[in-house]
Amino acid sequence: MCPIAQPIVRKFIRTENLGGRRVSIGRVCKFLSSKHGIDVPKMTLWRALNRWGFSHGEGRRRNSLKEQDRIIFARREYLRAKLANRNPDGTLKRPEVYLDETYINKNHSCRFTWLGR
Repeated sequence: MCPIAQPIVRKFIRTENLGGRRVSIGRVCKFLSSKHGIDVPKMTLWRALNRWGFSHGEGRRRNSLKEQDRIIFARREYLRAKLANRNPDGTLKRPEVYLDETYINKNHSCRFTWLGR
């Protein structure tokens, strides 16, 4: 798939999940084809979604995607700080210490939809 499709697909899936609508491979293919003129076979899209960190699962409690804006921004900030602690050859400038874990419940999404990990 073309590299430009990833942010388009990610935004579409997040918007649909936040609106409480279920997302299927067919709906994503139809969206890409009608709105952006990108024709992608369903199996290729399925592989790309898995490679991009999405998962198809069942949840019951919330209609929003696991990957909310605040999570995206926090991840970007963390990765920038982590990269700033690297020398050009990849070695660490200062030691890194991990103090916390993130907890994700499988029920943080609607039933049978594509979710960001």
